[in-house]
Amino acid sequence: MNHGHRRIVAAAGLIVFAGSIVGCTASQMPVRSDEAQAWLDELDVDEEGSVAVFSGAPSLDFDSGDTIGVGYDPVAQVTSAEFSCFGEESMSVELWVEGSASATTLREEDLICEASPHTIEIAMDGVDAVRSNAVSPDGTGAWAVVFRGSID
Repeated sequence: MNHGHRRIVAAAGLIVFAGSIVGCTASQMPVRSDEAQAWLDELDVDEEGSVAVFSGAPSLDFDSGDTIGVGYDPVAQVTSAEFSCFGEESMSVELWVEGSASATTLREEDLICEASPHTIEIAMDGVDAVRSNAVSPDGTGAWAVVFRGSID
């Protein structure tokens, strides 16, 4: 992985689980408009200290099952996540952080897109998978999340 800044690039797929991740991984769910894709293309993500970068189009609700994620072997330490969004005035995000000893789901409601990025503190060791999803009332726009931490 190249450390530093990089732009999010398009890649298809709804869920990504890898057997062995050696560094940061970036995955994107397809977006629904050229304007949203242009925002993602221009989004400058600082990969330094990241363990995963995900992006895509928001779902209409959290029950849709449209999550994107990655598994780790060896395990990772996750310290925080940075969420950014475009389109709607606000979006909500759900983050899943899973380990063999514990799991947590964090939901942040109504994060203002213009104030992006939003930092969400997590602090969990022994993480073997992370997943995320975002929702907006009409399912338009785009979102990105960067999980921060290190891989053991």
